[in-house]
Amino acid sequence: MWVSRRGEATGEPTSEQVEQWHRRMSPPENEIPASVGLAVLLGRTDDVAVGITQVEAFSTGFRFALAVRVRQPRPELARAPVAVWIA
Repeated sequence: MWVSRRGEATGEPTSEQVEQWHRRMSPPENEIPASVGLAVLLGRTDDVAVGITQVEAFSTGFRFALAVRVRQPRPELARAPVAVWIA
């Protein structure tokens, strides 16, 4: 992983820096999220639709699932769900 501060590369991060980053970017471990009744279509074409579903709110940010629907899926595409945490 490459880290940049004020435009200067600092090389590989320390394990402490990685742990701090994970702690800052992850949902709180001692909190149950509030469910947000929201589903949003971000965009679509004749073959693809992209939207946001399963929104959960925490005191420090929110998490949502990005849904991608394809009419003719390519075999090389994985079918794993994607969750995103925004702090």
